Parts: sequence; C-alpha cells; structure tokens
Amino acid sequence: MIQRTPIPQSILDDIISRTDLVDLVANSGVKLIKSGREYQGLCPFHSERTPSFTVRPDKGFAHCFAAETKVMTFGGSSRIDELVDTTQKVLTVGGVWVDAEFKSYGKQPLLRVSLRRNGVAKVVYATAGHRWFIRGRNTAITTSDLKPGHRLKFVLPAPRSDWSLDADGVVHGIVFGDGYLQYSRYGEVTLHGGKVLDLLKWFQGGNVQGRRSNGMPYARVYRGREWQHMKSVPDDSRDDAYLLGFLAGYLATDGHVAKDGTVMLNSADRSILEWVRDTAQKLGIGTYGITTQMREGYGGSDSELHRIHFVPDTLDPVMILRAEARGRFLASSKSFPRMRWSVVSVEETDRIEDVYCAEVPGTHAFALEDNILTGNCFGCGAHETAIGYQMRVYGQSFIEAVKGLAWQAGVDLTDYVGRAEKPKAAPKPKIASRADEGTRETETEKRRRRGQRMWQRGVRIEGTAAEVYLAQHRGIDRALFLHNPVHRFVPDYEFWYRARDAKKPEAIWTGPALLTVMQYRDDRFAACHITCIDLDQPKGRLKLPAPDDDRDLNTKRVMGDPSTAAMRLGKPAFVMVGGEGLETTYSGMMVSGHSGWCSYSLDNLVGACLMDAKGDRHPYDGRRRLPAVVPDMARPGMIWPRECRERIFLGDGDTKDMPMLRAKLERGCRRAAQEGCKGRVAMSKPGTDFNSMILGAA
Repeated sequence: MIQRTPIPQSILDDIISRTDLVDLVANSGVKLIKSGREYQGLCPFHSERTPSFTVRPDKGFAHCFAAETKVMTFGGSSRIDELVDTTQKVLTVGGVWVDAEFKSYGKQPLLRVSLRRNGVAKVVYATAGHRWFIRGRNTAITTSDLKPGHRLKFVLPAPRSDWSLDADGVVHGIVFGDGYLQYSRYGEVTLHGGKVLDLLKWFQGGNVQGRRSNGMPYARVYRGREWQHMKSVPDDSRDDAYLLGFLAGYLATDGHVAKDGTVMLNSADRSILEWVRDTAQKLGIGTYGITTQMREGYGGSDSELHRIHFVPDTLDPVMILRAEARGRFLASSKSFPRMRWSVVSVEETDRIEDVYCAEVPGTHAFALEDNILTGNCFGCGAHETAIGYQMRVYGQSFIEAVKGLAWQAGVDLTDYVGRAEKPKAAPKPKIASRADEGTRETETEKRRRRGQRMWQRGVRIEGTAAEVYLAQHRGIDRALFLHNPVHRFVPDYEFWYRARDAKKPEAIWTGPALLTVMQYRDDRFAACHITCIDLDQPKGRLKLPAPDDDRDLNTKRVMGDPSTAAMRLGKPAFVMVGGEGLETTYSGMMVSGHSGWCSYSLDNLVGACLMDAKGDRHPYDGRRRLPAVVPDMARPGMIWPRECRERIFLGDGDTKDMPMLRAKLERGCRRAAQEGCKGRVAMSKPGTDFNSMILGAA
C-alpha cells in the first residue's frame, strides 16, 4: 500500500510552471486576442461586453500598483493601500465619478515607471502586466511594453456650467489669504493698492478707508469673532458656490496670473495646496499638480515654497477677481493644456510586495493622482494561478485540478495522490461570457427596449394637450403634425431625478408629454423623444427647477439609442431642412416649404469632428477654441435619407454663442459635401429663432 503524503509546494510550482496559461484559458472556451505581450478576452467568471480578463504567460493574471501609489477619489487623493476593502468614487473615462471597489492582489514583482510632464518628474511602481492607455492607440498596453516617449492619456472632471460665487465664500477666501487673527480669535483684513478697488466691494460695512503716507489707498475690515474660523479652509459641508467663492478669493490674494495667462497659487504649507487640488477636482477644475522649490526665508535660512498650477481651459474668468489679472487671463492664447505625462524609462526593481488595484465596472479605467488614466484589474477580481483557474472554471476540487494539470504537464504524483491519468470524460467548463451570450442584452438594447415600452404607452394626439402645445403654443400647422404617425401622447409621464446626495432617483413631476419616435435609416425603432408639457407656460413647455439647486432641468428627454436616428417630421425629398429640435424643424419647414427631419441635439445633427482636428480661436475669447469643422466620417450622427441631395441646416439666431453654432453647422455642410450632397446653412434673424418667426414675434 502506498503511503500518501501532502503534495510539496515545489511539485505544485513545477506543475504551474509547465502549464501554458494561454492554452489552458483558450481550451476552456475563452476567445483570447494577443495585445503586446499579453492576451485579452471576456472574463469567464462574469458577464461582460468589454474584455477585462488578461492573461500574461510569464506572470499570471494580476496587474496592480505598489502600496504608496496615490489615486484620485472624490474625497481627495489617497494611498491605494489605505483604500483596500472600501468602495470609493473614482474618476473614470469621460470625467465621470463612479463607485469602485479596491482590493489587494497578493505579492508581485514591481517595475519602476519614470514619468515627466512640464519639467516635473514622477515615479510610479506597477506590475509588468498592468494596463496603460497611451496617445495614438485605441487599445491598452502593459507596463513592460511602455517605451520612452509614450504619452499617457489623462482624464479631467467634466466641465462646469454654473460658476456662481457665494459672497460669503469669497470673503472667506480673501480673509484666509490676507487676513489675520488678533489674539488667535479676532479676525480682520487689511487691503492695499489695487486690492481695495477690486476686493472691497465683497465686504458689507465696517470698513475703514484711507491712504498711506506714500499715497497708496488701503482699507481695514474688522469682524472680530465672526471671522475666527476664516483662517482655516472650508469644511466638506459647504456647497459648490461657497467653495468656488473661497477659491476665487484665495486666488485674488495669494494667487498670480502670469503674462501668458498661467494661473498659479503659492503657499508655504503643502497641505493647503493639496486641499485646493482635491477641492478643485470635485468642482470640475483641473490642476497640474503641486511643485516645490526652495527660497531664502527670514534670517537667511532656506524654506520650501509650494505652487499649484491650474488648467486654464477648466477655469472661468469669473474666478479671477483682480481686474488686471483677469485682463491677462482673457488675453492669453495657450494652444492646449499640456496634461499628458511622458514615459522616461521603465526599469526592473528588486521590489516584490503586496499590490493593489481598483475594480471599475463598465470602463475598467480610473485616474491616479495628477489625472493619469490607467486600466484597472478584472471586474470580478479573477487573478488565479493555473490550478485556481482549473478549479473555478471546471468546478473541480483541488486534488482533481492538480491531477488533471499534472497529467497534461507530465508530472508524476504517484507518491502523493496516486498516478495522474487522463480523465475518462473531458470536464465541461462553465464560462459566464459564453453561457449568457444568447440571453444577455447590451445596455443599448436595454435603453431601446425601455424607449419602445414608453412609445407603446402613447395614444394619438388629436384632442390632447400635445395638439394644443404644437398648434397654439408653438404655432405649428396642424396639417404637418396632426395625422403624422411619428407623434403620440401620454397624460401621465413621470419625470425622475436623482438629487446630488440621494442614492436613488425619485419622480418629482407627473404630467402630460409629447412623444416622438426616432428611427434608424432601415426604419427600425431607435428611441422615444419626450417633451414635457405645461400649458400654463407661455410656450407650453414644462419649466422644472431642480430640487437641490437653483438651475432649471432640461424637460426634454430621450429613451433609447438616438445616435444615428432621426425624427421623421416629413417625407424624404431632394431638398430637406434639418434642425436641432422638432419645434425648430417644423418652423423651418413652414418658412421654407421643404420637408424636414430633425435630431435631438445639434452635435448629433452635424456629426462628430475628427479627434485630432483643432478649431479656430474663438473671436470673443482667445483662450478658447471653436469646435473643429473637419468631420469624422466614421461618426456621422443623424443619417439623412438617401433621396435627400441638398441639406439645409437650421440655426437659431438667439443662440448665446453664435461662432460656436456657425462652426458646427459648417461641419455639417462639409460632411454633406463628402457624402456627395450639397449642404448650406439657414439662420433666423439675430436675437430670434425660427419658431418666433412663425409666431410673429420676429
């Protein structure tokens, strides 16, 4: 009788080293595609559409970061090892904050990645197989495939639209920068020279003004204990307007705008600038990180001075309170933000340590400190050895998996668990991505199905609020829409909205809505366009304020996939008009006598531009560029009917940014020309729109 003993680790390591990971995974039914030194495919352990499962024959499965690596979270920049076993909001593709889980992935060898941007050096330690995104490539590459000169992709928070400044926040920022506390409790601030003219208006009463002996004006403002807290940064409970005001006030005192428009802020306390950086990111303002230089301090001793630079394109002029500085900022013409870090070198190290990573659903990407966009580990946390993979995918016990792999690798296990033999029947793998292929819906299909259900709820619009809205409030000829099958009506549409701090959306309004179907070129259903109606409003469209702030919500919505679809308001014709919305397009049809189709947005009407194309300088703001006019023919937006050979793009003359509108319409005309059609632009009178023309208001 053979005496069985535990299998030594050396034997297990031998089996693992002899097993070809790529063959093992491929033979289980996972389709792998080679990318550099690694292979990628759909994860076998959970359903997904974007490949997140990566196999590297020489390293295994885990691709992660060293413990000290810092990650951008909504709460600030943090070491990645301090985030393990927590869920944090991270910045991902498109500047969106999403929830991601952080995990530890065991001990792994680390490579040293040296980076440089704008003269600043940075070092990151990552595993050889970690994924990075570089300029000029659509697919990720691994750490070991990085080469000097590669430029890493970056991500900034989504840009702001509301730049309202809270006056109390501005005062807090000014006092924080230039004020002081008497006896550590009584606050006051003294302004000198140009600051008196630019900043004193933010203070209400209690001012003492005069002139120094040299003729320079000054103002002293005293508030005592009321300002005791203002030599500290605001707490997290403050709203965006207050925080924007604080940053504007602080910039006005301790900030500087250079001749070339560069905006910077200096401080002897690095922690203050770290707070500024993290707060700016939450507010949608980008920064270039923090630099440090030495200066000669009091008494001749050297001390550190820290500096943070802001990304000009993410900063609104309203944030520059000093008149002279705002003038330099507006007159600057920086071509583009230099955000990408360049790879200097990738070197092997002797570090073999615990590594960590995030798991970001959907995009499989997140931002490190300083806005570096990087790939994440697998969405399901699958980072098994060959034995672990065999156990999970085939549902085998440890001994069964070891014996099966040992037989294939030619390793003798007689002294331990008996002789390894060929299985009598081949085990059947359980591959989630393959098993669910026939039943799994894509997100696009789900949105389209929801839109179709909404469309099916609708009834004909004769005698409904939708007819009154179009005919009486918008002045549209009933002959155009009343019997048009593209319109329907629902009396009880629910408008759902999720407040900033709420976990789930809730219905904040229920009422009548006009439904308009959007169709692909092949006549298939694409989306349902929804216009919420309030006949008590002058133009009949619902005006709905947001419950958690002062802005008005957009009460037009689209359910489905409108990317290449159109609202077919008229029949296909040789000459047709096209507008951003159905009211504009119907009005253009009445004015011109032509048939028309419309889109849900201006960008979708004219199609996308080439990614690398640059627009001209904005005539009213040299810091900004207009949208590029070179069309990307692979992203056409709304597809016009084949019968149409002349496209008339409608532009409303009351658009706030007319140069932007004209640039986009020019792109639409160029797209038409490249598709063998004629394209031209029709504009309503300045200060009016096409609907005003038929209502007699223009």
